[in-house]
Amino acid sequence: MSEYLDEVNKTKVTAKLLAEVLTAYAAMPSEDRPVFEERAFRLFELLKGKGFGDKKQANLSIAIEFRLEALAHLRDDPAYRGWMMPSAQSGADSIHYDLLRVAAVVPLVENGDTRVAFDPNAFRERLLKISSPKGEA
Repeated sequence: MSEYLDEVNKTKVTAKLLAEVLTAYAAMPSEDRPVFEERAFRLFELLKGKGFGDKKQANLSIAIEFRLEALAHLRDDPAYRGWMMPSAQSGADSIHYDLLRVAAVVPLVENGDTRVAFDPNAFRERLLKISSPKGEA
C-alpha cells in the first residue's frame, strides 16, 4: 500500500473541503453515515457540484476518506480531548478547525494494522505549532 499511499498524499486537500465534507456527512441520516456507499455518493455529489472532473473527483474522494479515517483514529486519544467534542448524534462529533487544518497537510502513513493513520508525533507537533491558546487562566 506504500506506493498507493504516496500517490494519495500527493493529492492536495484543504481544511475547508474537509469541513464541507464533514458538514455534508453530518446532514445525512444517522443510519447512512457508517455506510461507505452512502458517504461516497454524498462525497461525489459534493465534488461534482464544485466543478471537479471525474478523475479529480476520484483522487480527491480517496484522499478525503483516508484523511477522515485517520482523523477518526484520534477520536479516543486523550491528547485531542480539547479539539473534539462528542455529539448526541452518532458520527457527528464537533471537530475544531485546527484539527482539519493539520489533517489536510500531515502525510498519511500505514499503522501496524495496515490502515491509514497520521504519525502521532508529526500530527501533534503540527497541531501545537498552528494552534494558539484561547481564553485566560
